[in-house]
Amino acid sequence: MELSDGTWIYDAGKTEESPETKGMAFLVRKNFKDYIEGFCKHSDRVISCKVKLQEGSLQIIQVYAPTTDYDDEEAEKFYEDLENAIEKKCANTVIMGDFNAKIGVKDEDEENEWIGPFGIGTRNERGEKLIDFCTANRLFVTNSFFKKPRSRYWTWESPGGDYKNQTDFILTTDKTTIQNTEIITKVDIGSDHRMVRSRMTINKKLTRLKRIKKKKPLKINTRQLEKVAPSFQIKLKNKFDILRNEKPSIEVMNETIRKCAAEVVEKPNETTKEQNAEDKLIEELEQRRKELRRKDNKTGPERVEYIETNKTVKKKRRARARRKRKEFITKILEQKRGPKETNKYGNKKKIAKMKDKEGRETSDREEILEICKSFYATLYENTIQSPTNLQRESADKDEVPPFTVDEVRKCLKEMSKNKAPGPDDITSDVLLLGEEPVLKYLTSCYNKILKTKEIPPSWDEAKIIILYKKGDPGDVKNYRPISLLSHSYKLFTRLLQKRMENTLDENQPRDQAGFRRGFSTTDHIFTLNQVIEKSNEYNLPLCVGFIDYEKAFDSVEHFAIFDALRKININETYVAILENIYQKATARVHIDNLESETFPINRGVRQGDPISPKMFTTAMEMIFRKAGLEHGINVDGETLTNLRFADDVALVTEKIEDMEEQLNKLNTLSLETGLRMHKGKTKYMTNFESNENIHIENEEIEKVNSYKYLGQTTHLKETTKEEVTCRIRAGWSCFGRNKEIFQDEKMPLSLKRQVYNQCILPTMTYGCQTWSLTKALTQKLRVAQRAMERKMLRIKLKDKVPCKEIRRRTQVKDIVDFITKQKWKWAGHAARYQDNRWTLRVTEWQPRHGKRSRGRQVRRWRDDIVKIKGATWSRDAKDRDGWKADAEGYFLQWRDTAL
Repeated sequence: MELSDGTWIYDAGKTEESPETKGMAFLVRKNFKDYIEGFCKHSDRVISCKVKLQEGSLQIIQVYAPTTDYDDEEAEKFYEDLENAIEKKCANTVIMGDFNAKIGVKDEDEENEWIGPFGIGTRNERGEKLIDFCTANRLFVTNSFFKKPRSRYWTWESPGGDYKNQTDFILTTDKTTIQNTEIITKVDIGSDHRMVRSRMTINKKLTRLKRIKKKKPLKINTRQLEKVAPSFQIKLKNKFDILRNEKPSIEVMNETIRKCAAEVVEKPNETTKEQNAEDKLIEELEQRRKELRRKDNKTGPERVEYIETNKTVKKKRRARARRKRKEFITKILEQKRGPKETNKYGNKKKIAKMKDKEGRETSDREEILEICKSFYATLYENTIQSPTNLQRESADKDEVPPFTVDEVRKCLKEMSKNKAPGPDDITSDVLLLGEEPVLKYLTSCYNKILKTKEIPPSWDEAKIIILYKKGDPGDVKNYRPISLLSHSYKLFTRLLQKRMENTLDENQPRDQAGFRRGFSTTDHIFTLNQVIEKSNEYNLPLCVGFIDYEKAFDSVEHFAIFDALRKININETYVAILENIYQKATARVHIDNLESETFPINRGVRQGDPISPKMFTTAMEMIFRKAGLEHGINVDGETLTNLRFADDVALVTEKIEDMEEQLNKLNTLSLETGLRMHKGKTKYMTNFESNENIHIENEEIEKVNSYKYLGQTTHLKETTKEEVTCRIRAGWSCFGRNKEIFQDEKMPLSLKRQVYNQCILPTMTYGCQTWSLTKALTQKLRVAQRAMERKMLRIKLKDKVPCKEIRRRTQVKDIVDFITKQKWKWAGHAARYQDNRWTLRVTEWQPRHGKRSRGRQVRRWRDDIVKIKGATWSRDAKDRDGWKADAEGYFLQWRDTAL
């Protein structure tokens, strides 16, 4: 874990069995971390760190030995683990920590070169074991070689101060490197132990880790470039005018942009660090504090000055950290970048360790890089031979029109801002600052590609970074690869996407809602909830199967993608260009400042490419067309067989045997295109009891009572009740991640309100348009919101502050008001759809088969709407203005009377 000041913590973690007694960590200063080769956890009591030297390495091992309360077996295991840790040959090894052993003072006639003549106390049994270990492994106990006052030997004090012993030691294989080992008495570490320090002299200079990298182009400072944009554009125009008679080239354009940017932007002075008045004051105070601390005989006024200076430094540091976090959060909120972005300030998690194919754990950065490179190189290898019956050409071979400058400009403006660059280090922000000179030259380059179908070499490579998802952090499978591509390439494929979009969308059925204009996850969440609700109401049998594909976007074969594009009659020019791009695609894995060798990408769509999602859904559509699913739910004469959002698939049938048949059919066809179902994560549920089981390739699929589909917990009995509980839990989780903001009394309430409204509220109300609300559920939501508001105001329930007063102070949006407005708005949209999508069909659906149970019915989604508008509400909703006018009456039935 990297802290905001650059300090690096390697935490080996605690065990669930003994959380208070186990767990080790290293704290590494930021100016030293580049010399670290890696960390390794050998056990819960032994961890090590390797430091790179000019020749060989320095190994530092940290330990925490078992106390005498543990039996000898535990002590033996500890020393076995420690011995295994120092088996690797290093130029020098240092072992430090709490050994829970007393070696005492060396006897005059004792011949043991591994301990010195100085110490305190009497040796105990564990002390004998430690000395035997040092002798066997040729380790010097450095504490015993330096004469100190008696009060400077003890490292542990018993409660009450009756007993003082020396139990913390620093051992080394080369005592000539140790200048001094001493107890630091001035530092209060909040423990019954005192800190032990050794000073070392290493003649061999520390060397930085070797990096597998090429010379990188100079990064362009976009902020500085904005200030001199007119000069930048003039220089670009002059340069491109000179190149007018040469063939346009993306590589030439990139180099020209870099040179012009370097000429107009002032180079930063590397020898001086820009500081504001606050930073200078803190630096001066820290310098004065150091001077006072080093002074041995302080006068009374100097002691007072030291205490006050120390307080002032801490206070100003906290104020600076608070200000910087406030600026960061404010910027995120202004850009409306979402709740996840607010968590990116401060700590950054690093990959501490990784397991190779044999399960061997390593923390060496180069070995981790090689593990990742090997995994992704294997992942992107071909697994299936291309079939011979593929469609080799599209029916549409018409000549495509050239791109226009306006077309390029529009797409460039639509690209996201402040995004990480690809391997060429030129962002869309820089291209946009180039204005007409860049736009005209880019258009020429793109038209040349349209004509020749030749792809610029700088577009071949993708820069892969990996982000931890969940599960074992040592398993490379639990990381999500993110590909950073050239922004000029992404702009080009965005242009292709715009031209192909209509054809791509027209060839998608209403079953597919992923990456389509006008569709969202809410469509399919609502559809599935309505199918479940009405099946339960009319006692219709229902079986729902949820398919999970293993790394679907990274596994689909290239031939399946281009065959699908040709079958839906995408122009051959566009398909041929995309095919050429994919044939030459390569990638490198980047971890910290290291990068791997390149490897080919022979399957999967390119991550981060604007056109990739639609290419994937087109390939998926071909699978479902071949499958020709027949079994499903009859919705007013139409058969609903499946709901898809990209690779998230839900199948619906009435019988278990039909579900098994369709799952196996899809599994067979998916394998032909490289997609593999994850049998352990593919689940199904039914609203009826049955002894039948579902098998895919003779492997049993688990039956569940609930499943998280498209971010919402789907339950066959009480979906809304389960989901509200999950949403409240998610809200508290998000609140906890931002507690530094909410519980800081110095943070302005206006900022807390913004963070709540833009981060917490959307998290707690995701999918609320599909909920069947009850008074009990709305009360549950309000209770959670009021608890958060009290924490924001730093007041407690026992203070008995009225709800009305709390809301007057916080002025946050009321959660139930927000939900009801979203639901009313969504109901109007659903009723006005004109494209026959399933959202509209299931809204109007009244099953003709089946019979409702006697007695009071379970609360339905439409009940609170019918209460205000009657049974003809869907017809009334087609009048948009009238629907808006009636909204207030709907809100009033849910309004909180306490406010």
